[in-house]
Amino acid sequence: MNEILARTLDPHLLEQTYEDVAPPVAKHAGALPTDVLNAFRLFTAPLKLLTSGQPRLEQWLTEVRRAVPIERQREATPELAGPILMNLRFMDETSPLHRLYLNLLKAAIDVDHWKEAHPGFIKAIEHLSPADALLLQIIFDTAPFQWALHRPDLRARPLSWCLKHQVARLNEWREEDIQAGLEVLSGLWFIGYEEEDVREAPESRITYQSLTCSLTEYGERFMRVCMPDGFNSIHT
Repeated sequence: MNEILARTLDPHLLEQTYEDVAPPVAKHAGALPTDVLNAFRLFTAPLKLLTSGQPRLEQWLTEVRRAVPIERQREATPELAGPILMNLRFMDETSPLHRLYLNLLKAAIDVDHWKEAHPGFIKAIEHLSPADALLLQIIFDTAPFQWALHRPDLRARPLSWCLKHQVARLNEWREEDIQAGLEVLSGLWFIGYEEEDVREAPESRITYQSLTCSLTEYGERFMRVCMPDGFNSIHT
């Protein structure tokens, strides 16, 4: 397999392949458009990861195995191990998200934790960016929380505005990035948040907006399994 992929990356082979399938008119004219070859080269990174991925994958799996005591080891279920291994083969080791997959694998082969390893976590990691994962960690460390904004202070995105100005670790983040992350995390059912208009008293004209945010049980379970040591150190 590696030899085949290595040949696929060979520019001379790309030229030969094009010559084999090029229209007769192009062959006759001796035309070999460089745009075609450049287009192939734009997408060779995944193939390079695949060809060089075997030693890296073996190293990661050895690390996972050594992290679980022998007496607690069990065989991982195919529906978990299969997709995780496929995703890892195409993952650059500089991405901190690979650590989430490895933590999930650790739980999958541990008799004490395998029931916590939900197959849905695989797709969840696929949808996360490193920034999303870091935001989840920050919310995990902060939630549950509740803030109130008086009507004159209301913003278009009140929760992301409050997070930016009330949580020191998010002060340097852009508000639109926080909002995008909140939408991703809520779409994955990791967090739940509400924005509600409230009057101080039934007869009062003074209203404010109550903002609450907390992790769901599913989100807390994801943190226990995939980020047991936190994402800050991984991300750093």
